[in-house]
Amino acid sequence: MERRPSIYRKARPTGPSIIFTLALLTIAVIYPATLEASDAPGDVVIKPHIFQNEAGEKLIGEKGRILVPEVRDDPNSRLIKVAFIRIPAMTDSPAPPVFYLHGGPNGEGVIDSQSSRLERLKDMQNVADYIFVDGRGLGASEPRLSCPVEPDIFMYDYALYRRTFISEAAKCIAELTSQGLDLRGYNPKEYADDVHDLATALGYQRYSLTGNSFGSYWAMSIIKRHEEAVYRAAISGVFGLDGAIDLPQEMQAAFDDLSMRIDASPVARQLFGEKGFTRTFDALMRRLEKEPIDVEVDFNGRKETLRFDPPTLTFILYLAGMTQHREAAAKLPMLIFALDQGAYRGVGAMLARELEKGLREEAPEINISAMATICNEVNSEAFMSEFAAQSALPMRDHWIGSFAIPYAVLFGCEELGIPLIDRSWAEPFTSDVPIFAMIGSFDGNTPPAGARRALSKFPNRTVVTVNAGGHRHREIEQLWPELNELRRAFLSGDDIASAPDEIELTPIEFDAPPWLARQAFRLGMGNLLMSAF
Repeated sequence: MERRPSIYRKARPTGPSIIFTLALLTIAVIYPATLEASDAPGDVVIKPHIFQNEAGEKLIGEKGRILVPEVRDDPNSRLIKVAFIRIPAMTDSPAPPVFYLHGGPNGEGVIDSQSSRLERLKDMQNVADYIFVDGRGLGASEPRLSCPVEPDIFMYDYALYRRTFISEAAKCIAELTSQGLDLRGYNPKEYADDVHDLATALGYQRYSLTGNSFGSYWAMSIIKRHEEAVYRAAISGVFGLDGAIDLPQEMQAAFDDLSMRIDASPVARQLFGEKGFTRTFDALMRRLEKEPIDVEVDFNGRKETLRFDPPTLTFILYLAGMTQHREAAAKLPMLIFALDQGAYRGVGAMLARELEKGLREEAPEINISAMATICNEVNSEAFMSEFAAQSALPMRDHWIGSFAIPYAVLFGCEELGIPLIDRSWAEPFTSDVPIFAMIGSFDGNTPPAGARRALSKFPNRTVVTVNAGGHRHREIEQLWPELNELRRAFLSGDDIASAPDEIELTPIEFDAPPWLARQAFRLGMGNLLMSAF
């Protein structure tokens, strides 16, 4: 979903809605898939590139690509292109260059560079060269391993979604394999070596790394493979090489942090009275565990059944980003209030409408590079034993953790025959590379406890807990401007020992309907109100 399992992606909705981010979907941006001839791996082509914002301000940089073997261990492997954008430093004494590593792993560094604030990019020119990289098979890298998929998926039926995903992925893999794809080349090791080879080709002996979500995993992969070349790493949305899936109780702990913030807000009393959000949510899940509720909804001209039970409701909250981002979390109390008041048909109609709208706006696609890389986020036997033990606990011990699912199961990695790297990849390692990390207190995508476990491998670390912060680092940057200054100082090589251990963002402004609408819900008119929403 935004970090994992993030394969389907689509443009972020801009209108107010419960489903803010159907994080399994993406814009189908088309890039040419032709491959130019080259003499050898490591060949780099660079051309001028102009950044321009809406005000017409410009910044001149470079756009390029490097040729790398698809499978480095195979001397007969074909060469593929990894795309990048570089913003050269404008200082006489630059720090080691900084590589920006996108999230996903189906993000796109080149696209991210276009959405970055121009003033921030100019600011980095006073620090170091700044390089945005597209992962192999993604974005402007070639060949781009994406296929359009059947858009008519009622995604809230998890079993249907999984079957459809595996079916569509199988067709995509078959088509790309007929064009020369070698699936052995898509895993964290190859991603890590791509960045190191690019740094070497550009003449850098040492470099720094920065990234959010999968970008943090990518950074740790590079450190494990090429520690001697890494100067520093500034990361957020952290998860590590051993523990690349969430533990159920860690997900629940992050949700408990968010629940506490809802209960501390005026909205809790308005919607839930003395009972509060936390107890209302628990009681709702217990009712749905005992007696699931099925509602019939209209979706793309046909009838579908939406079952409200704890796993499905958790799936919906995760898809909507309500357990991960401040913007989406603001809608959480209202959704639970509507369900608690029995407005299941109205909520179901609204969810189906939003999903239908999202699928209509842009055709979804699947990216095989992202999928294979997620399949290769292997975990140690010790970690998986702990995962199994927690998953076996009663669901009410971790309502939200019920969506902690091994990716091999979610994506059908075994059914699709995805080649997997050896489990030794997940063996613990330590590194003295300096790390600056940011942890959102209610980040349900990369929970705080898991982030701290991953960061324990780095004794030279500075960690800031961002209270009322989630997974989306740009939300935090907007509310805590000092973050960019702190990160810039760190990447410049400065001592940041004075960095705070934690900061408190402004409270989340949770949504609540007006008094009259709340009374209408309590009089049994919730279905009508939600249907019209």
